[in-house]
Amino acid sequence: MAVLTAASSVAAQQAPSPEPPEHVIINFILPINPDTTNLLLSVVSAQIRNHAKKITIVLASPGGDPSSAFAAYNILRSLPIEITTFNAGNIDSAAMLIYCAGKHRYSLPSPARFLIHSAALNPIQTNYPVEYGFLES
Repeated sequence: MAVLTAASSVAAQQAPSPEPPEHVIINFILPINPDTTNLLLSVVSAQIRNHAKKITIVLASPGGDPSSAFAAYNILRSLPIEITTFNAGNIDSAAMLIYCAGKHRYSLPSPARFLIHSAALNPIQTNYPVEYGFLES
């Protein structure tokens, strides 16, 4: 089951608020891939346009695509608002990058976990022209 919500939107549906909340909580309970990362960044952008000053991202993720995680990290770190990240259970592999994007980082006590592993290489099989000085694979 995938969960990505902005907590302030639930409150806004229950009772209209004259001004938007300054602190928003976003739940990201998803694997890391281009689609989920774009969804997270879209929700964050919408909340910034809605004048949020602080965003807390509650994370629980099995990890996933490192490129998407690096992109999310770079974008979240460059935003002009305070981002806090919170480990709600497991922060595995590529999800560590998004977790580290928070200016403030918190975690539930045990049994919450952080999984860090060595990088894996998946070389792309290509043939480079010999005139560029590369060997054919």
